[in-house]
Amino acid sequence: MRQSAWPCLVVFVLSTFPGPVAAVCVNPGGTDGCFAAIQDAIDAAPNGDVVQIAAGTYVGSVVIGAGRALTLAGAGATATILQGTAPIIEVRGMDTIATLRGLGIEGTAFDRHLVAAVNEPVSMGVEDCILTGTGTANGTAALGNPSVVRRTLVQGSQTGIVVGKGGVIEDSVVRGNGFGIMIVGGNRGSVHVRRTEISEGTASGVVIFGGRVRAWISDSTISNNASPGIYVVDRTALTVERSTLAGNGTAQPSCCGSPTVPTAGGIWISDDRVAVTVRATILANDGSDCAARDPALHARFRSTGFNVVQTGPCGKTKETDVLGSDPLLAPLADNGGASRTHALLAGSPALDRVTKRTICREPDQRGIVRALPCDSGAFEAP
Repeated sequence: MRQSAWPCLVVFVLSTFPGPVAAVCVNPGGTDGCFAAIQDAIDAAPNGDVVQIAAGTYVGSVVIGAGRALTLAGAGATATILQGTAPIIEVRGMDTIATLRGLGIEGTAFDRHLVAAVNEPVSMGVEDCILTGTGTANGTAALGNPSVVRRTLVQGSQTGIVVGKGGVIEDSVVRGNGFGIMIVGGNRGSVHVRRTEISEGTASGVVIFGGRVRAWISDSTISNNASPGIYVVDRTALTVERSTLAGNGTAQPSCCGSPTVPTAGGIWISDDRVAVTVRATILANDGSDCAARDPALHARFRSTGFNVVQTGPCGKTKETDVLGSDPLLAPLADNGGASRTHALLAGSPALDRVTKRTICREPDQRGIVRALPCDSGAFEAP
């Protein structure tokens, strides 16, 4: 047999690419190679890592500093509990990216948010968490300046969530706070609230301070708040679609533009340069459902149809709107999904009201697919 003139060569190549980063862990005893303190784990973790926090109660505040990229992941919001005085978690810029997942965060807030992103640009995502806090100052929130909030319960604070431009809140519950959600605009930013329950506050469900903000509220229930469901101060373009605003009152909150007492429990415009568009939405509240303190201040409502308004109108009426009728809503209750809704009783004028395919293509608050024709409001009847 003829042999090759070339010898067999075995070449070893050392890769310059790093392997996957191992997660840093925390448990109450600091055993099995884990840290006992969350802050020590944060300080030791490389960027891009996940800090795994075992079940238990951890007392004290933590800081994720500038330039970091980390995830804090608990064993579940009822199992991994962080307690203390505000702030319990502070995410500091610049160029910081943080995700909080599966944590229960409980504390007392005095003049600072319980959990907050500080200094732009900061990206803070909050997922599958429970935040419970108390506050004594207007605007002090359980959750301040998040980028994204998903599947999270926020309760018991002076303000539930303060959110600015680019913020997204979805599939969440904001219940039993003073103000539910406070939207603070600036630099033509946009905010989206989707498939969320905002209920039982001692002030307004949503309050919007302008600064050229564009806000969208869709497939959501704003219910049983003492002040208007949506209280708009100034310089805002707001769209409310496929949502239910019911049982909200006309009490004057201790903030928010002109001290004039609201006359609308649904959507109240306090000051100037506000445009509100309402479509496929149910409004059944104290006083009028839509009103402005002084229409001469460049404040206007616009209906694009398929609304059911108990005491209206909300802009020039469309032929597909129903005015002056009881929408026949069941009490706020667990009707499936992650948050409570008002079911539609038999004979409700909201049933099968929407005949436009583009409006019916989004699921309802519970994630139920809508069929054409679909129902006005946040609840799609079976």
